[in-house]
Amino acid sequence: MAHALRERPDSEDTWTALRHAVRPAVTLIEDDPATGLARLDLVWSTPALWARLHEKQATWRAGLAALLVERAAGSQLRRIAVQTLVMAALGCVIVAYDGWVESGGAERLGDLVEDAFAALAPGTLR
Repeated sequence: MAHALRERPDSEDTWTALRHAVRPAVTLIEDDPATGLARLDLVWSTPALWARLHEKQATWRAGLAALLVERAAGSQLRRIAVQTLVMAALGCVIVAYDGWVESGGAERLGDLVEDAFAALAPGTLR
């Protein structure tokens, strides 16, 4: 995800860049949906694996936030805003995974991720 974020153009807004940065986490599962669904179902039903996912997510959060702070140098975007955006983006992925597991894989994971990001896109919360 860090590599994907580094590849995004500087002109792109932060939320869009994050949406593209999480794509590798989605693609990894979508490439083999049956295995991906089985893995996520196992993680969702095993407290130790669920906890490990959140531990791992914390390292992703720190790395992505550091990159965004660099990217935002000279802008008005504060560190707390960057951290909040990263947490929201990773939350969108988790919510999409959750919906995908609940649907038994009937819905397309990528569509669920897009829907989650769209729900928090600037201007959608009123």
